[in-house]
Amino acid sequence: MDSTINIKNQSIQTNTFQKEDNLYLYIPPLSAHPASCFKGLITGELLCFWNLNSSQEDFIDNTIKFISRLLQRGHCIFDLIPTLQSAAAIIDNPLHQRQKLNNNSQADKTRFIHWQFHPNDISKAKIQQKTFKSCQNTIHQTYFKEYAAIL
Repeated sequence: MDSTINIKNQSIQTNTFQKEDNLYLYIPPLSAHPASCFKGLITGELLCFWNLNSSQEDFIDNTIKFISRLLQRGHCIFDLIPTLQSAAAIIDNPLHQRQKLNNNSQADKTRFIHWQFHPNDISKAKIQQKTFKSCQNTIHQTYFKEYAAIL
């Protein structure tokens, strides 16, 4: 997911960025997907909204938009409620609670790294090609050593 990052009152505020032209083609209700896929979609989206939005209002706003998009895809609100409640229970779990930083905490030791994109940098395809060749040579060498030992 994309996010918008702002600095307000010397603190970082984040919000989920949603493209206007996104079609949000979520799993339709009559799909052949197992129910676990749909439950995972809802739980995953809500967890992302929870983690990416600094304010509770933004989380609620994004959740309402998400539910309305599911309804537009043909889902029934009564079928969504149990899954939404299950996702809410996961978010309410103390492991997912946002932690407020104390003034004496690690906040002063936090550093941010910005890596600049370089259009002439090595491509992902070249990295994959080199990795494949390296693994291929290793596999062949290992195979032939084992084969020679048998003979």
